[in-house]
Amino acid sequence: MKKTLWYFSIFFLDKHQDFSYLDKKNGGSVFVNHPEKLSVRASLILEAFEKTWQKLFTSPIHLDSALSQVPFAYKGILAQIIPPLLARPTSWAEQLGVGIPEGEPWSLPSVELSKWPPARWMAERMYAAMANPSPPFLALREDFPPWMIRVWESDWGSCKQLVQSLATPAGLSLRASHKIGAQKLLAKLQEENPLPVSAECSSLVPFGVRLGGYAPILK
Repeated sequence: MKKTLWYFSIFFLDKHQDFSYLDKKNGGSVFVNHPEKLSVRASLILEAFEKTWQKLFTSPIHLDSALSQVPFAYKGILAQIIPPLLARPTSWAEQLGVGIPEGEPWSLPSVELSKWPPARWMAERMYAAMANPSPPFLALREDFPPWMIRVWESDWGSCKQLVQSLATPAGLSLRASHKIGAQKLLAKLQEENPLPVSAECSSLVPFGVRLGGYAPILK
């Protein structure tokens, strides 16, 4: 009954844009008046998010390939939203005040996961918060499928440090062409726009450049 009411709440939200989904303190069915309407740009970004999210769970497409199919104007935005949501759905829900039923999203089959309503609400809030990013927060073990946690604990005992390590955003590695080389690529990147993250030539591969995190450089 509780889950039925929760999905009814999501249906209500989907049809009434003046309400936002809040935390799960009252069973995931708390609402607040939300009079702000989405801008045209925000609506298009969220539409692109929903299409990309569905592809990830209804086809064998890889995340990088899915993002490459997104219009260039929205690609950089979704590259900052989708990977964190995939890595830490539960902790992001806590951070953003979006209630989710216990066990979700990983208890859902792929078809339901591809249309999981909280993903869209979190994406909307993450996009709105990009102008004022929040400080880093700890990942939760619930961010990972239960079977994965069981395997880790069976093999290594406590998996607390592993959970935090795997939830840490990875750096971005680039491969320069032989014609340009790593040094020239790095100089070109730093010349066009100041990079918001650290950047250096790779010490492992001769044509590699490694960035300390995401930067809007992919075209």
